[in-house]
Amino acid sequence: MPLRLTQALANVLYVLQHDPPPHYPYHLAKRTAVTQGAIYNLLDRLEEHGLVTSDLEDIDPKVAGRPARRHFALTAAGRERATTLTQARPPLLPRVP
Repeated sequence: MPLRLTQALANVLYVLQHDPPPHYPYHLAKRTAVTQGAIYNLLDRLEEHGLVTSDLEDIDPKVAGRPARRHFALTAAGRERATTLTQARPPLLPRVP
């Protein structure tokens, strides 16, 4: 299924491209005003299209007291596509305090 250029997609691609890593879904949702449920669907679609990769953080869950979090990064193709798509639809990001 082709990616539809939505405002949410433009916002997420922009943040992935311009904010320093690591990029966790919670951070992306807060930064882009996309709901947490929707952010996972969007990131999964981006990964299916080869635009992002995901990995689990390297922690010991017993020591950290929580499960490892999944983080995302743009691929080379994703960086190229992010530049093109965010020029076509500039991001509208909420103000972050």
